[in-house]
Amino acid sequence: MPEVKRDFRMGKMNKDLDERIVPNGEYRDALNIQVAGSEGSDVGTAQNILGTTSLSSTGIAGAKCIGVVPDTENNKIYWLICGNSVDAIAEYSPDTNIVVPVIVDTNNVLNFSKENKYRVTGINIIEGLLFWTDNNSEPKKIDIAKFKAGSVDFATHTYLVDQDDVIYNFTIDDVTVIKKAPIEAPTLTMSDSLRGGVTATTLDQVSFFDDSEGEPMQTGPYEHGFIQTTIEFGQNMQVGDRLALSLFDDDNEEVLVILGVTGFPHANLPQNISVSILSISPELDVGTTDWRVKLIEDKKLFEFKFPRFAYRYKYYDGQYSSFGPFTQVAFIPDEFDYSPKKGYNLGMVNKLKKLTISNFRTSQMPKDVEEIDILYKEDKSTNVYNIKSIKGDHNNRDQEWTDNSIEIESEVIYKNIPSMQMLRPFDNVPKKAKAQEFVANRVVYGNYTQQYNLIDSDGSEITPKFEVSITNSGASYEEGSRIPGASMKSMRTYQIGVVYQDMFGRQTPVLTDPSGSIQLPKAQATGYNVVNVKMLNLKPTWATHYKYYIKETSAEYYNLSMDRHYPAEDGNVWLAFPSSERNKVDDETFLIIKKEHDSDNFVEAEARYKVIAIENNAPDFLTRKKISKGHATANSDGNLFVTNGYPEKNTSKIVIPRDQWKKEFGGPSGSSEDVFTVESSIHTETDLFVRIKNGNRVTKYYEIANITYEPDPSNDKYAGTTTTIDPKKVWQINIVETFDESDVDWLGSVGAGTNVQSQNMRIEIAKEVHRIKPQFTGRFFVKINRDTTLETHITNFANLDELRVVAELPFWQVAGGAGGSNNMQSLGYNTNAGSNSSTLYRYWRDKNKGHSGTNTAKWFIARHGRCRWHKDLGGDGIDIHRGFGNSHLAQETQMRGIRQGETIIEIAYHGFGKDGKDTRWGAWTSYAANPGPYKDFVRGIEQIGNIIRFTGDPDENQYTIKGWRLTGQIAYKGISRNGNGYSGKFSTSRILMWTLKLNKPIEWAPEDNISGITDDAGNNTPIQVGTNYVDEGDLDGFTTTNPAIWETEPKEMPELDIYYEASNAYHCNTHHGSMQTLPYHNCYSFTNGVESNRIRDDFNASQISKGVKASSTLEDQYKEENRKTGLIYSQIFNSRAGVNRLNQFIMADKITKDLNPEYGSIQLLHTRETDLLSFCEDKVVKILANKDALFNADGNANLTASTNVLGQAIIPATFGEYGIGKNPESFASYAYRSYFTDKPKGAVLRLSMDGITAISEYGMRDYFADKLAQTDRAIGMYDDSKDLYNLTMMSDTVRGGDDTVSFMERVQGWPSRKSFLPEAGVSLNNIFYSFRNGELYSHTNTTRNNFYGVQYESKVKIIFNDAPDVIKSFNTINYEGTQQKIIKNESDNQYYNLNTKKGWYANSVVTDLQEGKVYQFKGKDRKFFGYVQGLPTTISNLDTREFSVQGIGVQKARSGDTTPQNVTITIVENND
Repeated sequence: MPEVKRDFRMGKMNKDLDERIVPNGEYRDALNIQVAGSEGSDVGTAQNILGTTSLSSTGIAGAKCIGVVPDTENNKIYWLICGNSVDAIAEYSPDTNIVVPVIVDTNNVLNFSKENKYRVTGINIIEGLLFWTDNNSEPKKIDIAKFKAGSVDFATHTYLVDQDDVIYNFTIDDVTVIKKAPIEAPTLTMSDSLRGGVTATTLDQVSFFDDSEGEPMQTGPYEHGFIQTTIEFGQNMQVGDRLALSLFDDDNEEVLVILGVTGFPHANLPQNISVSILSISPELDVGTTDWRVKLIEDKKLFEFKFPRFAYRYKYYDGQYSSFGPFTQVAFIPDEFDYSPKKGYNLGMVNKLKKLTISNFRTSQMPKDVEEIDILYKEDKSTNVYNIKSIKGDHNNRDQEWTDNSIEIESEVIYKNIPSMQMLRPFDNVPKKAKAQEFVANRVVYGNYTQQYNLIDSDGSEITPKFEVSITNSGASYEEGSRIPGASMKSMRTYQIGVVYQDMFGRQTPVLTDPSGSIQLPKAQATGYNVVNVKMLNLKPTWATHYKYYIKETSAEYYNLSMDRHYPAEDGNVWLAFPSSERNKVDDETFLIIKKEHDSDNFVEAEARYKVIAIENNAPDFLTRKKISKGHATANSDGNLFVTNGYPEKNTSKIVIPRDQWKKEFGGPSGSSEDVFTVESSIHTETDLFVRIKNGNRVTKYYEIANITYEPDPSNDKYAGTTTTIDPKKVWQINIVETFDESDVDWLGSVGAGTNVQSQNMRIEIAKEVHRIKPQFTGRFFVKINRDTTLETHITNFANLDELRVVAELPFWQVAGGAGGSNNMQSLGYNTNAGSNSSTLYRYWRDKNKGHSGTNTAKWFIARHGRCRWHKDLGGDGIDIHRGFGNSHLAQETQMRGIRQGETIIEIAYHGFGKDGKDTRWGAWTSYAANPGPYKDFVRGIEQIGNIIRFTGDPDENQYTIKGWRLTGQIAYKGISRNGNGYSGKFSTSRILMWTLKLNKPIEWAPEDNISGITDDAGNNTPIQVGTNYVDEGDLDGFTTTNPAIWETEPKEMPELDIYYEASNAYHCNTHHGSMQTLPYHNCYSFTNGVESNRIRDDFNASQISKGVKASSTLEDQYKEENRKTGLIYSQIFNSRAGVNRLNQFIMADKITKDLNPEYGSIQLLHTRETDLLSFCEDKVVKILANKDALFNADGNANLTASTNVLGQAIIPATFGEYGIGKNPESFASYAYRSYFTDKPKGAVLRLSMDGITAISEYGMRDYFADKLAQTDRAIGMYDDSKDLYNLTMMSDTVRGGDDTVSFMERVQGWPSRKSFLPEAGVSLNNIFYSFRNGELYSHTNTTRNNFYGVQYESKVKIIFNDAPDVIKSFNTINYEGTQQKIIKNESDNQYYNLNTKKGWYANSVVTDLQEGKVYQFKGKDRKFFGYVQGLPTTISNLDTREFSVQGIGVQKARSGDTTPQNVTITIVENND
């Protein structure tokens, strides 16, 4: 009989091919079947599979395994369990077959979730550290051994032990990858003495001079035995101390005597100290006197540095936190001492001798900190050093840990900390991440979330609002000395910003608002400034802390100590500074006066001066000395100059008679005309200058081009006269330039019959010599403008007291003197007098007479009232305004005049119009008569710094003009109308009135000394205006031991939006919304206007920085970011070197990489060889690690070494168009192969060395296309022992659709489906483990097909399709294999079925025409057969195709049916 055979050599299912062409060796379906690779040698057979053995019993209710990872190095398995009220991580050791809890969470700290989207697919073990991420909460990390030690069972929350050996329940701080950093700066306790207490005193009337020998005492025991100090000082001294003594009145405190303390002779009198003289200056030449005494101590700490301190945590696993806030600088300034002779500011030298750092162990310190590093940074350096690591473990604890303080005893540093740590304000560990992997010794996260939305509790977007104020505490004094203090620099604008941070220290960028801006005016330089800030907005919902940042963008500035000042040749001022300060200024510098010269007074005025010129050596003007060679004077008639030789406008010569010349300058005499052979004359010398004097008035020096002798001049008359000179011989002086207009104006002009010469007139000739004075050496010179502020606070030309008068005018007074009512009627125009004969008339012209009278205009002391139409015409240096507005009514304001004791005076000029209508404003500025003298006078009083004086003052007091203002007025006419004595028409009088501010009160007032009103012929008060006469031979400058201090204005520079940390982190719940005084300062104020931020105020010396930790605002909106295609990685891990920086995510470093968004979101990361594979939704990307790719012209890549942790992202052509969808749980790997699904494409994939292959195409394409479409969870596992990729597909919506199917590489196909539906699976040491309900099972149970305590059958559906076009009848089925199923039957007279046995049976035989079955098999020796029986026909299975069939009911043929006849037999192993 023909026989159709089937075997299992192909070992795989084929659900794709038509039944007619399924090849022999493949089968339609299999369940719980393993083929090809069996336990024994039965290769090619179909077998049932091993069952599961329960290995754990955690007892966690509702448990589910949500992640698993094998530890192949230590032969352990770890799995994550999510329960109803307990979460846990369990460990299984195959070596001991014991399951223990690693961590148990009864407080929802781990925040596990059973949702598949939060399933843990990113999990790694790195040398005993377990890392995982679930895309639901913080990425986490635990030390397995540490947490195991505190896990009692699966019902008790894991405990840990802190530094003090105290047990506590673990919290979120203990399990996150991110580690908290300190939020407060340590406390600094500073002292300028190591001893503490009183270390300085005085000695009254003590001598160390041996009068008998006339020299200082010898070293050795003090001959008087002891010295008597104060009790407090004596109590603080110790035997062996050394005392430095200087003279009490020596400001430099030069040490002349050093004493050694040898004892205390009187037990009850500690102020008595026995001493010996250790050293004594041979220059000591004083006897009994007062002394300053100071204890000599060791060298200062950080003497020329601005040190800051902070600390960081070291955690038990070797990880370090970022730095906490740094302190303000540890600096104790000294009293102000900034002398040009010393060249630097001794007040800016650090007096620090004792420094204690404390409060680095706070209540906020995490419990798993085992060490604290004390950090040191100098402001001028970016380096940070570890001074000491303070151990805190209770078994090995440093005393400083217990004391919570450490004393810094030296500047010795421990070790340098990598500079990148300074750029690590916090660790940007993602808030959550989908993917995780370990590559290049770093942990990498993909598809992560960072940052926050700035939303407050009201749901509103946050805009920061600030309330900002400055507190100026004012100057402090101690024993008459100014005590410098930390302060914020004045003349700066500060912008306040706020940074919010979460509970782990992640920070926002700086958030700011215009309300956070505040300016510190110059006046704030007199005290110590601190800023107070309060937040007015609500805090973000997620923020736990906040801190303030400050931006101040100015460039650096310098202080300069002025040595001397000198008048410049152009009326400005030269300032002399030590050459050591030359680099502080250039031609673009602006200088600001901060402290007065020769006083401690602050200069509140703006006092800002542009540098006009800089000379590195003394300017020629200062080094030139003019030595007078004598004066040629007028004769008894007051004549000196010859016609055409008078100094006139646009002329450049003067001529004087020979005999008047010879009296001073030599030259020919008598009948001799030979100047070269007779007595020599000055004309032979070079570098000569000439000037002309007339009383107190003097011209400037004019350089002489040459001097010539004229024995026969063409002009022989004295200038302005008809008098002939005798003899008719002259000397002519030719000058290089023409005479200045300002000089010739007051000299006047001469002509025939108009002689302006006088007996006081003389000419002086001087020789210029160059001389470098000692005070010029080591100085450079800066020229600035001279103004009233400079005059007030800096210049003091007391040695230049000769007045150079530039103008003089007579001033009349109004009637009534200082006490009269004085209206304009009393000035001279009195219509009620009825006559023009009044003396008053003579000073105020009748409008009808116009300008025809003898009196035209007058200057007078403005003491009048009753004026109107006042108009302010400008001024400088004074805020007094006389502008009353456009009112036709007379004003009652009384003018000030000149009164004793006042510093404000008012003088005026009046003119006349042709009639009452001619009172235009423009006429005020027109001077009809004598324009020269008037112009000089006006120009003189409108020059701040010029001098005025009254010729009638017997003491010749001089007053410096500090300010002026000009007012235009129209005088009230004084005509009575309608009984009102003060109404009337416009007057013809116009008045220009000058209000002058003087440097000191008037001591002699003309109003008090001249009574009544005077006429032209009577007395008046001449007023002179001039400048200090500078004798260039006496330019020694003015110096002092208390010099002026100047400050350079910072140069303009691009504004950088950089803010610096200015406070600790304040807790939102207790501080937000309350005012905080920030501990920020950037200078030291000496309260005299000087503010310094630089050691000794030296150029390029260390300076106080704007801050240490920097941040900035963000141009784009700050909000939560879901970086779905982004990668971010940590710093390195190297256990051999003891380096664990896996918590460090430094944004300043290149720690991110973004993939093309077209690839879809990153779902899983996997390391293969040394590279990183990123499984995205739509692509698989290969990312080179620690190398990069260079592409040739043909597109081929060449690898090259690179410092990039993550290099080029490559998609090889063999990767195709597949991704992992959103089922990263489908991933499993073994060796170089990886398996996963792409649900959207309905494919199951294998990534191997040849690229990506769709293994679902191996006979299962349709199956997976349908199955994956309804799958919600696709869990991939690899069974090492069977070389199977097991894929469990489960649906939340399709009932009964869950299935597990296996792929085998050997058969290049899918051998079988499985009945077990695990939550996860893993292989270890060639054993496959799976998880169900959170429990662990091994697939090693010889009770086959028993999974998780449930017994299942094995099935295989075989297709017999040989000769498919032939109709066949099947009589029997036989198989070769193990035991058949036997059903007990004692009534059929058979012996093989007397007992029931488990085994194989055929539960169905199905053809395309009919169904049947095999009741049971018979046989022996592993060969079994059975008869095929058709199923009885019933109404329920009636098939009309059977109507013509006989026999066993198998249809042999069907009329008109040419379909091939196939048969499918399902063979089942019964395990019941």
